[in-house]
Amino acid sequence: MQLVKKNGKTKQILWIFVRSLLIAIFIGTSIWGNMTHERWGDEAQAWLLARDASVSEIVFQYVKPEGSPVLWHLILKFAITLGLDYSFYGIIPLVFTVIGLILLEFKLKVPWYIKILLPFTYYIFYQYNIIARSYCMLFPTLCYIALVYPNRAEKPIQYALGLALLSSICLHGCLLSGTLFVLYLLEYLSKRLKEEKSIRSILAEKKVWVPFLILGLYYCFLIYTLIPQGEIPVFTKGKDLNFWEKTAETIGEASISSKITEKWVNVVGCILTGGITILFLTRAKKEDQKMIFLLVPILVLFLTYYCNAWHIGILTEVLFFVWYIFYQGMSEKTKLWEKTVLLVGICFILVMQVLWSGKAFLEENRKIYSHGHTIAEVLKEPVQQGKKIYGLQYSVTAILPYFEKNIFANFPNEDESFYHWIDQRENPQTTEEILEGEADIYVISEAYLPYYVDLMEKLREKGYTLVRYSSALLVKGNTYEYSGYVLASKE
Repeated sequence: MQLVKKNGKTKQILWIFVRSLLIAIFIGTSIWGNMTHERWGDEAQAWLLARDASVSEIVFQYVKPEGSPVLWHLILKFAITLGLDYSFYGIIPLVFTVIGLILLEFKLKVPWYIKILLPFTYYIFYQYNIIARSYCMLFPTLCYIALVYPNRAEKPIQYALGLALLSSICLHGCLLSGTLFVLYLLEYLSKRLKEEKSIRSILAEKKVWVPFLILGLYYCFLIYTLIPQGEIPVFTKGKDLNFWEKTAETIGEASISSKITEKWVNVVGCILTGGITILFLTRAKKEDQKMIFLLVPILVLFLTYYCNAWHIGILTEVLFFVWYIFYQGMSEKTKLWEKTVLLVGICFILVMQVLWSGKAFLEENRKIYSHGHTIAEVLKEPVQQGKKIYGLQYSVTAILPYFEKNIFANFPNEDESFYHWIDQRENPQTTEEILEGEADIYVISEAYLPYYVDLMEKLREKGYTLVRYSSALLVKGNTYEYSGYVLASKE
């Protein structure tokens, strides 16, 4: 008996060591990745907004066109106030991701292969960890909610706090939080009316309705801050695809396919994901089966309104969250072949994502991801000389964090380096207006070159020298779009 206890304790200590080693490896590789990653437009925009705007301006004015709650910008504002330099920007997503890893490794009851592979999958390790955006907070928040979920009836305050945090991360988090909020209230009302058959009994439980009333009021505040100003572009999967093709491509990319894979890979990914979900669903507790509805708002948003390569990982994380809830309540009658199918299917998805993660990581170590820092170095001397510089299109914001204030003469406010969505997107300058500015240097985003063919030709005619600094944004190790710049100078 003592030998069994001793072996069990040794095994437990060894497993704790393995988990700790995984987190240490994750931190080390993330630091390495952050040292080689150059921040691009979206990362720079959030930083500049936090740096140059006041808290009240962020909350009540500038965050509306961003289409995102204020939490991320306020966190950046706090970090900048404490003196965090732009070169250490990557520390912030790393801290949040490591919190999620600690919950995953030491608190959540998941199979060993998930504890080993999930941390290094593409979205968790690379896209929402190396790339600094608000989505990095989704993973730890979903881990926390998953931890609290089984005891949500006994811990309504903790559960409500998790939903509040989830809704503060991004628009997708708002949809997820709102869905969980509705499901919880329906569950609670149904249970109370069945037991007490009285509305008065519901109002008597202040520990339940008070936190969720506060949460409801918080939702109202978020809705106010998120009401868009101006026209918001619609961006979904290819317009030439029908509904089923869009569905297959969306779910496929969230599981096993990449941007350049064949259509049949998307179909396989869709079937694999759907099969795992259905198998989990049929073996989950009846009261947990409603969690399948959590996938609906995200899919509807992606298929009908807005979806690009940077958002697909949200669906991936939500899938694993839903699977986890189902897994916790799986029937003991689950057959060996069913467990085998789940093991093989989930491992296949995890391994594919780990491979993408490694490919993207190595590609970024080999190639320049953006040229913001390069252009900033080139422009330092002209800025000191007082040269007139124009920056064209949103992506040029990646250059501005390397300067203490805005350097572009055609940006709306000299003291605000961030991109003004309403003024600059809805009122774009024509070629004639741009040329009338007679700038000494024009910086043109490479991603928007098709819109500036005429401008570049006229700049050549006026004697400007055009130099192209070419680079590319990567998705799963594949080129997603060109992200460098063309520099047009009179010298």
